[in-house]
Amino acid sequence: MSKLLVVDPIEYVLEGEFERVVAPAGTFLDEENILAAIWQFKTDFVDPGCAVGELNDGFLLIPTEYGEQVSDEEKEPAFMIIDIYWDRDKRAICGKLILLDTEDGENVKKSISQGVDCFMSATQTDLYTIMDENTGRMYCRISNIKGYKLSLISFQSTI
Repeated sequence: MSKLLVVDPIEYVLEGEFERVVAPAGTFLDEENILAAIWQFKTDFVDPGCAVGELNDGFLLIPTEYGEQVSDEEKEPAFMIIDIYWDRDKRAICGKLILLDTEDGENVKKSISQGVDCFMSATQTDLYTIMDENTGRMYCRISNIKGYKLSLISFQSTI
């Protein structure tokens, strides 16, 4: 998890690593597939302005007669992804996002102005492994990028 950097403090644009793609032991990253998945997400969601995400405050357990259940209530988006790209050296999906003028977006802006760090903390990327029949090599691929969530972490000492 890498810290997102504020690249435009007026518009609250942040940039950095969204997620590192780690191939299981003995497999290789299929970069051609990864680039295609990123391009697909960019074309279908980022370019039309539909790639929004929430502030991740963990999850809420709700007691039910059948045991506890995770709350999956939808929240207003806190940010919109405005660019996404592959960083070959880091082996990571990176990008830029802009904080929105929603309640959670404003909370993130306020936290950043107080020195709190912002990270992509939850990813919804589906990975799978496949064997290339010609070479016998195992490759890690992306089948779908669904979205991301932000978290705020303060490393400031209270002492």
